[in-house]
Amino acid sequence: MILAFHDTFGPEPFPEGEVRKGLARYERKRTGAGDGRNLRGGAGARRSRFLSQRGPSPQQLEKAVEGAETKGAGAASGGGHCRRRGDLEGPRTDGFRCDDVSGGGGGAPLYHQFPLTLEPADSYTVNTLVSGEILSDTFEKGDQVEEGQLLYTIDSSNAASSQTQAQNSYSQAQTSYEQAVKAKYPQADLSGTVSEVYVNEGDSVSAGTQLLKIVADENIYIDFYFTYADSGDFYIGQTATVFIDGFAGTLTGTVAAVSSSSAAVSTGVPLTTVRVRLANPGLVTSDYTASAVIGSYSSYGQASIKVGASSVITAEASGKVAGFNWLVGDTISSGDRICTITGDSVDNQIESARISVSNASTSLENARDNLEDYSVTAPISGTVVTKNAKAGDNIEGGSGSTLCVIYDLSYLEMTMSIDELDISSVEVGQEVRITADAVEGKTYTGVVTEVSVAGTTSGGITTYPVTVRIDETDGLLPGMNVDAEIVISSADDVLAIPSAAVSRGDMVLVTANSPSAVNALDQEA
Repeated sequence: MILAFHDTFGPEPFPEGEVRKGLARYERKRTGAGDGRNLRGGAGARRSRFLSQRGPSPQQLEKAVEGAETKGAGAASGGGHCRRRGDLEGPRTDGFRCDDVSGGGGGAPLYHQFPLTLEPADSYTVNTLVSGEILSDTFEKGDQVEEGQLLYTIDSSNAASSQTQAQNSYSQAQTSYEQAVKAKYPQADLSGTVSEVYVNEGDSVSAGTQLLKIVADENIYIDFYFTYADSGDFYIGQTATVFIDGFAGTLTGTVAAVSSSSAAVSTGVPLTTVRVRLANPGLVTSDYTASAVIGSYSSYGQASIKVGASSVITAEASGKVAGFNWLVGDTISSGDRICTITGDSVDNQIESARISVSNASTSLENARDNLEDYSVTAPISGTVVTKNAKAGDNIEGGSGSTLCVIYDLSYLEMTMSIDELDISSVEVGQEVRITADAVEGKTYTGVVTEVSVAGTTSGGITTYPVTVRIDETDGLLPGMNVDAEIVISSADDVLAIPSAAVSRGDMVLVTANSPSAVNALDQEA
């Protein structure tokens, strides 16, 4: 059976006590059991709640209930529907009803809502913030595009120049920062031996002050030429007596290498080259020359002296020397820290250089991002439904510069507004039956994918948005209006009262001019 109190609430509702008595009388008469105080009427039915001041007698209400049963029997088809007001008779009004209680036939209870508008799974309006001429486009309206696919190329000549300038500025800033750090922490630029020390711990220095000297090798090397001698006449480690031009006395060295082949001087006389190594007495430079005697052979002419590489490390900033522990004769490697230059001056230089690097990096990143904006790609995969710009067009960047619109049609969605009295019965995963006037004779199946807890209150009624997904969409398009029914639960042989008539405080509101009241008054007469 269907019991429906509906239509707009008027000023003369049934008195609460009379309604309770009438429903109780009807329930006892229908079931033949109990005193009628339990108004649930069977498993699954809601407790009836009423709010009224005066109205028909319990006998009239009993007849009204019976009249409602008679009027609703033809529409029930074996199962009652608890509908929102205005949906039982006449045109649809508020667009949803809760068919949550059955009356005798065991039909499946539903939450029915209409009309609903279909939306694509996702949509994106493609625009750009840059201005210029569109050099190319790669698609047409109706084409399928993939996420990341290039859609438009916009003239970026000015942006490319800006990026080059930003890159150069960043490189310069980075170099300045590295130099500032190096000035605070001077390092050895040569591997070798500390030959001289010029400062001590705690000394104040300025830019250009010498700190220490490094020599790569303390030995000197001289290549001597011997005529009328064969390479076999010499051997590595053999003692050599060296005469340095301008120095009194002799130095002793050893043979370090012997050439394996002979050459000839301008006179045609063959000669052999022998390299001699000896310790530098400290004052010999590459400006000197030397001769030598090895065994019974004297060298031919004067030979040039090769001195090992050396480097003098100087301060590049002003401050005090800290952490200086080097002594003459210490072995040092390239990259070793000489000391630390402390003071506000050098620290300020480093901080200033660091800020410059940060600013230059930001400018470079912005220039790169700006350049990327000239290549417009698809933000989502889907179908191009609108194309507003094409190759050759000159566009002005901005939020209003719509280039195209993309819909993801892999599935469709819609949002139902579920009454607060019914939201607890809706769960993710529930089946939804969907019909569309545009596709006659076909019922689609959807599924609840989200039940939001963010409700909206209007006119004293709170509703909650419920998202429904439709995967099989053949014939359906975004923007179509559809009807939807959610299967909630089932109950048999129950008494139903419309949820729209229920108010807070165990009350139900029934209008004096409702069909139920009219039936009761007619039968009373």
